[in-house]
Amino acid sequence: MRRLALAFLLQAGQLLGQDVKACADADAAWLKCEQVEKISIASGATECQFRRVFYTCILQEGCYNADAACRDQGNPVSCRELCENEPNLADCVDERDLPPPQDYHLCPHLLKGMVSTPPPTLEDFLAAPALPYTFIVWTSFTNTESADPATLLPALLPPAIAIVLASAMQLNPLAISVQEPISHSKGSLTLPGSLAAPIWTQHTSFLSLNIHIRNVSDIQRMQLEAETLLVTAQTQVGLESLAEALTEELDAAFPATSNLQIARLRLVAREGLTIDFPSIAETTTTAPTTTEESKLQLQTWRAWRIRCLEGIIHRWEVAELEFWDRCEDGQLFSGHAITSASHAEHVEDNAFDGDPGFVRTVWLSACSGCSAGTPWLGLDAASNPFRVACVNVVQGATATNMCGRIAVEASKDLTNWEVQGEMLGLNERQSLCVPRTPEDFPSLQCGSLEDGCGGSIQFGACPGSQEICDRNQCICQGRLEVSDVRFSNWECGDHEDGCGATLRFGSCNSSNATCFNNRCKETAFTAAHWRLVCTGNTVARWVVREVRFHADGLCVIPHTTYRAARSSGSQYSQNPALFAFDGETSTSWISSCHACEPLEAWLSLEFTTDVVVRCVRIYQHSSTSQQCPSLALEYSDDGTVWSRRHDYGSTGLTIGESSQLEADMDAKFVAEEVFVEERFAYVWRITCMQEMRVPWKVREFNFFDNEECSNSLRGAVTDILESAPSTWPPGNAYDQSESTIWRTQCGECDGTSDSCACQPGEAYIGARFLRRVRPRCFSVTQLEENRGLCNKLAIHFSDDTGQVQSWTLRRTFDEVGPNVWGVLPPRASLEMNQAQTMWFGCRCGRSAADGQLLSGQP
Repeated sequence: MRRLALAFLLQAGQLLGQDVKACADADAAWLKCEQVEKISIASGATECQFRRVFYTCILQEGCYNADAACRDQGNPVSCRELCENEPNLADCVDERDLPPPQDYHLCPHLLKGMVSTPPPTLEDFLAAPALPYTFIVWTSFTNTESADPATLLPALLPPAIAIVLASAMQLNPLAISVQEPISHSKGSLTLPGSLAAPIWTQHTSFLSLNIHIRNVSDIQRMQLEAETLLVTAQTQVGLESLAEALTEELDAAFPATSNLQIARLRLVAREGLTIDFPSIAETTTTAPTTTEESKLQLQTWRAWRIRCLEGIIHRWEVAELEFWDRCEDGQLFSGHAITSASHAEHVEDNAFDGDPGFVRTVWLSACSGCSAGTPWLGLDAASNPFRVACVNVVQGATATNMCGRIAVEASKDLTNWEVQGEMLGLNERQSLCVPRTPEDFPSLQCGSLEDGCGGSIQFGACPGSQEICDRNQCICQGRLEVSDVRFSNWECGDHEDGCGATLRFGSCNSSNATCFNNRCKETAFTAAHWRLVCTGNTVARWVVREVRFHADGLCVIPHTTYRAARSSGSQYSQNPALFAFDGETSTSWISSCHACEPLEAWLSLEFTTDVVVRCVRIYQHSSTSQQCPSLALEYSDDGTVWSRRHDYGSTGLTIGESSQLEADMDAKFVAEEVFVEERFAYVWRITCMQEMRVPWKVREFNFFDNEECSNSLRGAVTDILESAPSTWPPGNAYDQSESTIWRTQCGECDGTSDSCACQPGEAYIGARFLRRVRPRCFSVTQLEENRGLCNKLAIHFSDDTGQVQSWTLRRTFDEVGPNVWGVLPPRASLEMNQAQTMWFGCRCGRSAADGQLLSGQP
């Protein structure tokens, strides 16, 4: 490695300054600065940038000159010596011109001039990428008896603004290249979409320039600096600080004999290069000249027309239609007038006779009460296609003969027309600036450009990951290589090289192997990382007691050896992801998210080798609110990019407390084939199954997901449902207060009519849940006999997610009292209960101290 001369090192001691603290702990400083460097790398810094960050940190810790504060391949060395041996020392050029001691390439003790780097030339900068900007400079002068500013400003303004801008951005002045000649006019002008010229303006100068960046790694930072300085900081009075510096630079540059001094100067900037600047014509016979950029290839059209896109009350009247090549001081296009149809002597030529108001010759559409899109009027140039920049229309003077929405369209064949813009409003005079489009710049690939009408043309970003946009061209900054570290584990497949070509990694040699995620695999779905993702909503936190990944499809052969367990996050440190894979259902993992959104919570295992998972066994919390109703099995080669293998619960099946997740379980699931005792549903209700000649009155009801009636499903309820609207709101029966009641609308009988009664099954109260649930118990508190008690109840459910169309009977309960706790056992428990019921000859169960405990009828 190259070493610098000793004379340089002796001089370097003067550059370190006196504010750096002494090196108290070299090892601690090394570790700290390594961490700072890693943070810089993570933020996207280039090698020069993050190495400069490291050495600056060591300097600030006071250990830069210490004998053994740094490490070179594990060997202790001085940080200064380590920096001197950096292979990229001379290439780490900071574009900015900073004051000492910050003005260095890489090593804090070495100025740029001490490193044998030749000074950049103008050619070096012109060959580098650039940030394009357009400036407007408005000026006025103090002395009228002076030289004409127009003879001096065009020559003096470019170098002056380059010096001022380079100074503000701490750049070499050669980095600022102004496109000459600039546009200069006596008078007040501006660009479309820019600030209006000040009233004191005597002269207006327009210029476009490029800020060249030699270091590709500095482009993003310099782009942000330029945007902050020239765009973000711009106010209604322009760029004040730059304007003040530019005034001083120009005043110093004016020859003493010119007697010129600037009275006021205002400067505004905009991103992008402007191709066409406005100018003021000196006479009525001399048209101003413009310089079109060579990349501009205006798309021409055979014909242009205007078409009314809304209905007209009477006939559409157009006194004059003008197509211009420019919006200011341009030339009119001529050709053959064309139209949808004309009325009587009011032919289409009348709209192109140059007489919009005096004789008042007009074109009238043939249609009266024209429908939208029917009438149109235009100009056909046949073999002389043209490109319109501005359209002027003079319509009829009355609203009944006007169009409020006029489309400007162009065609190459008189058959297919393309909209170029619209004019809106019922106005006699309408104008439209026709913006340029990407098709007018076929050679440009990226970025943006002024569209000639105050807006911008967006060409988009460069498609390649290794390309940058330089003056609207995509420039490759170094293609990716097959040998890059990022591809170290790739065995097959293709990848783009960042600049439009393809990197090829070959194919798998084995006849049994397939290329999957750029790796050759004998079995396509083998991977080192597998995880379960919650694809549904949870009511509370997701609690998983155990997950077991199996190699076979029937969950018989579990994978027991793994490297690490991970998760989306654990709420408590004492409930880590490992608890979901420890083989114990008495421990559990608890998600960090509460009311988890789909795909937010997951559990994963990293195995020691690639494995295949064909079946999963999961044990969730017994409470429905802490279960995930649907899951997905995913796999990955690196633990970062995941692929979906199977979904569980995506077709109506609900994953409960204990489930064996098999590959085809969703495909085989048919809700109607599941016993009602095991069905999950969104909506559950309690129904009165007897005739009621008094309103049914309910103080409170609730559903639970366990047979002990202790796990309330209240947290999962989204709406309370009732059979028919009543003056007593249904929420009264679900407010956890027995002092309020809900009552049915039916049952208000006075003994004279039978139609007033609640018919069996007509009256109900229920709840809609956030997710499908399966209650194992319900409670209801009613009023007493003859005051609103229903003696026969039934539980119904529905899985309709919108308006409920059908209900399924879950269970009925006879001879109930005011306070009811009803059990809805699973099918196995139900069959046992039925056997016991028959044995003891009791149909209704037993009474509890706080209410009636019922087993009910299937």
